[in-house]
Amino acid sequence: MTITVSNTLNNVVLLPQAMEHFQHQLTTLMEEEKYKQAEELIHFLLQCQVSDESIITEWEMILTWIQSQTQHHKEPASIDAAIEEEAMFEHYVQQKQEENQGRGQELIQTLLSEDTTSREKWIALEQLVYIEDKDTNDKLKKWVQETEIHPLLQFRVLQVLRTRKASGTLFIQRCGEEVKVQIGRIPASIDEFPKKIKDILQRLTVVCESNNPSMIHFAEQIWTEFISAIYGTKLYDQMKKELSANQIKMWALVLHIISSEMIQTDFDLHTLVDEYQIAPTDEAAWKVMYYQMKEIMDEHLHHNI
Repeated sequence: MTITVSNTLNNVVLLPQAMEHFQHQLTTLMEEEKYKQAEELIHFLLQCQVSDESIITEWEMILTWIQSQTQHHKEPASIDAAIEEEAMFEHYVQQKQEENQGRGQELIQTLLSEDTTSREKWIALEQLVYIEDKDTNDKLKKWVQETEIHPLLQFRVLQVLRTRKASGTLFIQRCGEEVKVQIGRIPASIDEFPKKIKDILQRLTVVCESNNPSMIHFAEQIWTEFISAIYGTKLYDQMKKELSANQIKMWALVLHIISSEMIQTDFDLHTLVDEYQIAPTDEAAWKVMYYQMKEIMDEHLHHNI
């Protein structure tokens, strides 16, 4: 089947897995009062095709509310919105701790409890970044090493430990492997991952920026989650050390294909292979990469976060 690729996301249909992922992300951003990031996400979602009109109405209402709040509390343009939101959230958490000295332990219990939802655990974890409690680091280390946790939540625990200036080595289960990680080396963002891993996303960006720029945003989300999930595994170590320029192009092709499949946008495989300058003799190799990524996504990422 031949596909026509447009310059917008109007031809993109969000599959249930993608919809659930973005709804969870939006709810988390709103609960953490990260309104700038929530606004950017809604603008992205409103470009996609969604069959449920009530969902679209909900997004538009949230967007209207965010914009009204932004206008009401408008600050000088020189102040970075993301930094301001982070500072406000830190102040909120520390104020809560001043009101309740047992706040840190309550948040830890939220993580440990089997009765709390994964969303509640995420919110508790984000607050623990700013909790001043000497025992929190040890409790987080113990939890992440002894408990089976969704790989994205698990990776966020590692990031929180680094932000809290914890140190040491942890042995944890990641995607079916026992891996050894150094807390001080955990990437805080996509920018801190090794160059070869970032080059894969950059290659996709080069291919998409002229004929399908809207794909870049979604692919970056998918790639960040995938790399976060496999951090420390044999596959990750292989990718950060041994990738050739040709393998980087093949991984970028795989990322493009899987991203397109997730949001159900049409593409012509032969055209994509040509755009990424993949030789016919490399077909078997990139298909192995495809099944590696697909397996991780299906078995370890596409279940309840």
